[in-house]
Amino acid sequence: MDKLYFCKKYNEYFMIMRLLNVIIISLLLISCNGWTLGDAPIVKVRNSVLYRYDLEKNVLSGLSSSDSTIAAEHFVRRWIIDALVYEIAKKNVRDIDDIELMVEKYRRSLLIYRYQEQLLNEKFKGDANDSAFYVKRNEFLKRTEDEIYERALKRGEIQFYKE
Repeated sequence: MDKLYFCKKYNEYFMIMRLLNVIIISLLLISCNGWTLGDAPIVKVRNSVLYRYDLEKNVLSGLSSSDSTIAAEHFVRRWIIDALVYEIAKKNVRDIDDIELMVEKYRRSLLIYRYQEQLLNEKFKGDANDSAFYVKRNEFLKRTEDEIYERALKRGEIQFYKE
């Protein structure tokens, strides 16, 4: 059964790769004629859609025509493979809840990091080679965190529960 499943997925992969080549050639012919597709979809794999603006955003500008074609082909092929493997993984991974928790932790951490970075950049414009610069930034960040905590405590936004 596992062999049969693998063979089906393998055949499906190569069928999609052939389709991909047709799409890429069509895309290149369209782009050579100067016709812009804007938000037009390039390829769809099950529920995932790759749009032209995603491709343009991820392929470096300023490349020669042949390099641009190679980069676009590589990106689209990689996107299709990722979409296929992602769909298979969603069906077969058992600890989805753990992954969801990790994603939420990372999302929170990333948002906090970006917020702190924004605060620091607004407040400090100095010489990054100066060690006092980093000390001031760290002190400011600590004060800011303490102020946020105190404000939330005063507003009743923090509730401690007893066990």
